[in-house]
Amino acid sequence: MFLKKRTARGNQYWSLTESYRENGKIKHRTVKNLGNTANAIKELESNEEYKPFLVQIKKQTSSGATETKIERFWHMADSNTFNIKPFARLLQEEMTDGIWIDPFANMNKLATITNDLNPEMPTDFHMDALEFLKMFQDASVDGVLYDPPYSPRQVSECYKGHGIEVTKETTQSSWWRKHKDEIARILKPGGMVFCFGWNSQGVGKKRGMDLKRVMIVAHGAHHNDTICTVEIKAI
Repeated sequence: MFLKKRTARGNQYWSLTESYRENGKIKHRTVKNLGNTANAIKELESNEEYKPFLVQIKKQTSSGATETKIERFWHMADSNTFNIKPFARLLQEEMTDGIWIDPFANMNKLATITNDLNPEMPTDFHMDALEFLKMFQDASVDGVLYDPPYSPRQVSECYKGHGIEVTKETTQSSWWRKHKDEIARILKPGGMVFCFGWNSQGVGKKRGMDLKRVMIVAHGAHHNDTICTVEIKAI
C-alpha cells in the first residue's frame, strides 16, 4: 500500500492505494480516500497503522513542494529493462490506472496499448515509434513507458536489423527530441511518463513536466548505469 496525491485547482488530495495484477497487467485501486491535506492528516493521526503515511504527507507539505526522490541500486544488466527488479518495483509503485502506451514494448505487456518495430513481438502495433505516438490525440493518454534505444549506435542496429534505412536524422539527438515532443503533447495534465536511458534528462521541464523520482541502477564492470526518470505533466 502506498500514498497517492492528486492536485486539483491548486488543492492537494490524498488517498491510500494498493497495486494488484489483472491479466498480467499492474493496476491500482483505492483503499481509502483521505480528502484534502488537513483531513488526511487528521485521519492518519487517528490510526496507528497509518502513521508512516502521516510522516510522508508532512514531509511533502512542510516545504510547500515535493522534492525529487533520487535512489540508486545495483542489479545485473538485462536486455529487458522492466525485468530489472528495482525498475519493476518502481513501475508497480508509480503506475496509475487509465490508458498507458509503450512505443518500444518488446515483450512487455504493462501498457494498455503497445508497439514495437519488430513484427515478431506480441504487440498491438508494429510501427516506427514516432508514427505510433502521432496516432494519439492531444491530452489523450494517462501514462507513457518510454524505453527507446539509448544511443545512436543502438538506433542504427535496431533499424538495420529490420531492413530500414539508417539516415542522418535517425542518428541525431532530434530522433529522441521528436518522441518527447509527442509524449508531452499526448499526455493528459497530471499524466505520468517513465523515461529510461543513460541520462536523467527525461521529457523535461521545458515541456511542462515536473520531476518526481530518479532511479539509478548500476550494473557493474564496463556497463553503463541505467537511469529512469518519473515525471508528471503539470496541471
